[in-house]
Amino acid sequence: MKTVTVATKLTEKMTEIIDEMVEEGIYTSRSDALRDAARLMIVSQRGILNGKTRYTKENRKKALKNFATKKGFKL
Repeated sequence: MKTVTVATKLTEKMTEIIDEMVEEGIYTSRSDALRDAARLMIVSQRGILNGKTRYTKENRKKALKNFATKKGFKL
């Protein structure tokens, strides 16, 4: 899959938290963490991930919970 570089600005606090997650081994890099953040946003707002998996309104919460659980987060 082709990737595109996207420039963005984050607050210092957001960057510190992302860096902590990288140091803890949750993510391998800032980019890895931001890709997951984008995936979570897409699933929560559109119910679609990678253009293949489609979630209905009824099971979107379940999909988000499963996504978060896989990463060790609590929603």
